[in-house]
Amino acid sequence: MSFLSRLFGRRDHGQGPDPVPEPTTTPTSTAEAPDEAAGPARQTTAPAVTPADDVDDVGDHDGDDDGDDDKAVGWDALEAVFTAAYPGQEPQHWGTLLSYRLGGNDPLTGVSAYRASEPVPHWHYVTFGYTDLFGDDLDQRREAGSPTDDPAAFPSGFGIEMTFRLVDPAAADPEATAPAWVVGLMQNLARYTFRSHNVIRAGHHLDANGPIALDSGAALTGLSALAFLDDPLHPVTLVTPHGTVDLVGAVGITAEELVAVQTGDTRSVLALLAQSEGAALTRLDRPGMETDPELWARVQETVAVDEGRRTTRSLFAQTLRVTEQLDDLVIEFGGSDSQSLFVPLARAAALGQRTVLTSPDVVLSIDVGQERGWEFIEPSQVRLHLTRQDAEALGEIDDVRTEHRLPGEPGVIWKHVPEG
Repeated sequence: MSFLSRLFGRRDHGQGPDPVPEPTTTPTSTAEAPDEAAGPARQTTAPAVTPADDVDDVGDHDGDDDGDDDKAVGWDALEAVFTAAYPGQEPQHWGTLLSYRLGGNDPLTGVSAYRASEPVPHWHYVTFGYTDLFGDDLDQRREAGSPTDDPAAFPSGFGIEMTFRLVDPAAADPEATAPAWVVGLMQNLARYTFRSHNVIRAGHHLDANGPIALDSGAALTGLSALAFLDDPLHPVTLVTPHGTVDLVGAVGITAEELVAVQTGDTRSVLALLAQSEGAALTRLDRPGMETDPELWARVQETVAVDEGRRTTRSLFAQTLRVTEQLDDLVIEFGGSDSQSLFVPLARAAALGQRTVLTSPDVVLSIDVGQERGWEFIEPSQVRLHLTRQDAEALGEIDDVRTEHRLPGEPGVIWKHVPEG
């Protein structure tokens, strides 16, 4: 089973709680917090979507011919933000052929793309589907006896919709078509959130495990990761009739830039990138900031300052199990999580920081001190105490895809679990 295939799964509509212990430290499958996110971004097959122009009638926006268009106020509230920004423009739209609610593979109900001209021509994509577009969650909330109907008091669905700004000279041409690979990218991000209930927020980042663009775009881009920020179009929380929504913008970054945001702060690094590229823009042929010695030196200075401010570092593992076997603590992890797990842990130890390793099933808190030991606070919450020598030994591991037993007692075993 591929790393991507582990992300496909269903969940009922509704709010997905973010399991990260602190709002400023958030999960990532291959990176660290306080400003990270999670999950893969690549997909290897075309999304099962079709342009809305090829559909007889979009109707109530969700492809279900129930005639209940009045309930699509969540959708309409989102669309109004973009209509105000791009007046008189009819966006290109991709709608899902088979609703996720009916067993389809694409969680998003749709994705729209608008033409933008400033600061350079680009496509501005926005998703529809993370939020409660049609009032389903609101109805359930009322049936459950919610103490308030104030939409400012609770999130709409997951509380976000994703955006992406792709620099493209063709966006200035009214007859041009927006690249469809972005739709697949957005669907794959949504699959992760719908499966794990981990919500990608502004300040998060993730490793895409390859070029962010498929098809022809993959051959020309060195961007292999994503970082997230508040979309400048609406950087404050939007209150819709179905709850609050944040527009989270995805930005393509290089592998070296990913290391910078892992070590420092996503917002700080993206702010430096925006000085040359424009806020929230992704240009596939952009050289990484690491190719500009003067700019990269500024990035490193900023990263050093941000890193020193941390007290807790959080990592996310899609696969994580913690069990006691005889006298040993066995920590099983797998997939892409293994690629950048040990080095950040060792770095946190060197700076005296706590590491919080989170998965959908368990939260493992790691403190560094004089003695080794652990306690199960509850079955899904474990506290591990390591010595500084333990953490340094983990940071020196070259081949993570094997079993590693820390020297000494009591025994702590880190065991890689192959995918499949």
